[in-house]
Formats: sequence, structure tokens, C-alpha cells
Amino acid sequence: MIPIKFQFHSLPKQVFGFRIEYVIRDDNSQVKVLGPKSCGVASILIAETLALKEGIKVVRFLGCKNLAIEGDNLAVFNSLKGSWSIPWQISTAIAE
Repeated sequence: MIPIKFQFHSLPKQVFGFRIEYVIRDDNSQVKVLGPKSCGVASILIAETLALKEGIKVVRFLGCKNLAIEGDNLAVFNSLKGSWSIPWQISTAIAE
């Protein structure tokens, strides 16, 4: 079974905060869900964690079982996997 691809990232906004985005694609690489959102946080670590969290909510809602997660923030990935100590800024979001 080919996994559903879930990508997440954040982009700094010009004024304050970040724009978080996630993309969920089917096994043919067609976009199923595109989720943009603004968030008023000052840390890329928090923004990336929120993007991951928002996307996972949608993935659960869709009932996807086989999932390939892609992102570029090593701290978020290793905290989620338990490889690193979770930074206090994202500990609540990771625990959820």
C-alpha cells in the first residue's frame, strides 16, 4: 500500500508571525487537502509544530492509516519520534 503523503512547513510573514501550511496528497500525488493558516507566533519551531499538528488533525479526520510525513525541521521530527528531548516551547503540542 502506497502511503498518503503529508508535507508541512511555515513561512515568515512580513509583519509578525508565520503562515503555516500543510499539503495532503493521495497515492497518485494529487492534492487532497491544502491547509494554509496564519499564526501569531514568533518562533519557527512553534510554527512548524503547529503546521504538523493541524495537518495531523485533518489526516485523522480523513481516516488515513498509511502516512509518509515530510518536513524540514529536524527538531520537530526528532521530538515527535522521541529521539531528542522535547524543547519546552513545543512540549504541549507534541504531547497532544
